[in-house]
Amino acid sequence: MAQETYKYSIEYRERFGFNGTEIYWMEEAFKLFSEKAAEELDQHEKQGKNPIFGKKFFPVMFEEIVFKAKQWSNPPKTWPEDE
Repeated sequence: MAQETYKYSIEYRERFGFNGTEIYWMEEAFKLFSEKAAEELDQHEKQGKNPIFGKKFFPVMFEEIVFKAKQWSNPPKTWPEDE
């Protein structure tokens, strides 16, 4: 298999793709980070500062990252016919 097409192969995705547990913990970490970032942004706004990022920026960015991660992961196999 040519080197440039290997990263698009099923074998590559099975070896290096995220599994369900990894995606779950990524989502949880992103949620926690988003909450903490929103709190910090609130504090800066109360101090009269004008932050570059808004509260909605991080959740939207992380949704996009998780969406892309799910595209490069294999769906969980629930039935023997799925193999």
